[in-house]
Amino acid sequence: SKGDIMLLIDAINETPGQGYVRYDELLYALRGELNARRKAMVLKAYAVFDKTGDGIVDFDDIKKAYDPSFHPDVKSGKKSPDQALTTWLAIFEGAVKDGKVTKEEFLDYYSNISASIDNDDYFELMIRNSWHISGGSGQSANTSNLRVLVIFRDGTQDVVALENDIGVDPHDHRTIVGMLRKQGFSNVAKVRTMH
Repeated sequence: SKGDIMLLIDAINETPGQGYVRYDELLYALRGELNARRKAMVLKAYAVFDKTGDGIVDFDDIKKAYDPSFHPDVKSGKKSPDQALTTWLAIFEGAVKDGKVTKEEFLDYYSNISASIDNDDYFELMIRNSWHISGGSGQSANTSNLRVLVIFRDGTQDVVALENDIGVDPHDHRTIVGMLRKQGFSNVAKVRTMH
């Protein structure tokens, strides 16, 4: 009945009595929990985000790792670099706006995103590419990490994707070679990037 529908709408709405429900509120009410695969990917992304590993992402975490100088508002002078980082951090915060993002808030944010993505492979790809998490297979394989041409001491060559490459300057070959060594490539003579 119409009365039952109105009761349902009021139960979903943050403000009862409106007579309608916004799409995002409906998704939030219907979304359910992240499945195990999606939750594991979101937790991998949080590990990238939480540079100190203390379970809280704050301004200091992101200031050390992310360069906002290319943000359009920073380039145009509308925002300072610190304002751009603060705005970005606030996207992931929940109801409590305290300048910190907990693992639970991050999971909640991606639970909302997950509600509108029906394919697990696509969700994994989106997380991997957004947070530069290497790996994945098939449709879920990462496509955003920096690829470099590695020239080995024996003259052979291979294109290799860098792991954990967020914030890496593609012109900093010394850092790239160090990262490749951490990935198990010990006989690197030089690298070339397309940047």
